[in-house]
Amino acid sequence: MLQARNIHKRFGDLEVLKGIDICIPQGKVTAIVGPSGAGKTTLLQILGTLSAPEAGGSVTYDSVEVTAMNDRRLSRFRNRNIGFVFQFHQATYGMQNIVNSISLLLTAGSSIYFDSLAYRTVTETTFLFLPIMVWVAVIVFIVVWVVLRKTKFGTNIHGLGGNKEALTLAGINPVKCMIKTFAFAGMIAGIAGVIALCRVESGQPTVATGWEFQAVAATLLGGTSLREGKGGVTGTIFGVLLIQIIKNGLNVVGVQSIYQNAIIGSIILAAIIIDAVVRIRSEK
Repeated sequence: MLQARNIHKRFGDLEVLKGIDICIPQGKVTAIVGPSGAGKTTLLQILGTLSAPEAGGSVTYDSVEVTAMNDRRLSRFRNRNIGFVFQFHQATYGMQNIVNSISLLLTAGSSIYFDSLAYRTVTETTFLFLPIMVWVAVIVFIVVWVVLRKTKFGTNIHGLGGNKEALTLAGINPVKCMIKTFAFAGMIAGIAGVIALCRVESGQPTVATGWEFQAVAATLLGGTSLREGKGGVTGTIFGVLLIQIIKNGLNVVGVQSIYQNAIIGSIILAAIIIDAVVRIRSEK
């Protein structure tokens, strides 16, 4: 049994946790939810012995104070006896389903056609032997790389994934930073939407269904972590190329599309497991 009593934690004048008591029996899954900056990550770090509570607080495992454990037992406690799974943008996927339903209702589930020369201009024009769409992608990748590596905003984005409390201590509002991040991602998604519109030459409420899975897959395969604030657009480029190579290979050998997502998902799961095993071994 994992038990925490009277957990307090302050960062300077900021009180993150105050009098928290929690008890997690063996085999039980407990969800810790709350708004950004509520102290969820700090509490998990304390439960996982990655951070210490203020004086008067205690964390025990099977009635043994974790601070009194020897290195071997503490390592076993961290790597085998308890695991943490962080929340994964549930609100984002919820809003996606809502907007998809609204688009289906507004269009009665049918496509909206509008004849325009702009469609063919974007899809058929080439520059230096490459389609305009490819150059748009290159420009977007360069802009994102510059934003992530050379700007304060990019540093804050990495901080959101690494340690929100640290951003707060630095005087940065993590909620505003997250809103800006989603707005930036939305702008890029809008560019992709315009390109998709030009390719199909119509507004289709079901177009790009499942692409979010491929986007997450390419990002993970590119080395971006979902919880550690690590990653970059360079690795994502290689992840995109790898996904396309896999899909083309599956098409060549005649694998049906209904099985392709399952195969790609299995590859991603294997990559995540290998990454977790390597990280755990490196921490020992």
